[in-house]
Amino acid sequence: MNIIFLDVDRVLNSAKELSEGPFSKISLNVLKRIVDETNAKIVVISSWRLLEFSRKILLSELEKYHLKESVIGMTPHLPSNREEEIMTYLKSNEFPNLNFIILDDQVIEYQDLEEHVIKIDPYFGLNEEHLEICIHLLTSKTKTKS
Repeated sequence: MNIIFLDVDRVLNSAKELSEGPFSKISLNVLKRIVDETNAKIVVISSWRLLEFSRKILLSELEKYHLKESVIGMTPHLPSNREEEIMTYLKSNEFPNLNFIILDDQVIEYQDLEEHVIKIDPYFGLNEEHLEICIHLLTSKTKTKS
């Protein structure tokens, strides 16, 4: 199973495009291609998961790109950091032959999972330059166990 742990701010949007709305068409199209080419599922790690209002907006936007059905969950909200939230999520779910990436613009909080992190430049967001590396990591990396 392939999983994308997905941040939203400065990943599905960018500082460059914020005036155009909360989501970037380029970023959403790249995410769609990654999901389609790797059959990946999405777990939301963003603060957008915390409020029902923002969750609905996010899921509505993902639905426009036929990505809503790929969302299988959201990490728990813990007082620690995202890495701990991801590790808790992985421990509470059994995924056979798990392979995953983390799309985030903040990498400082990742230590044990840093090999899975794809650092997204907040100015540009997720874009074509990330496509090949994401697909490669999800399809050719040695599978990890949760």
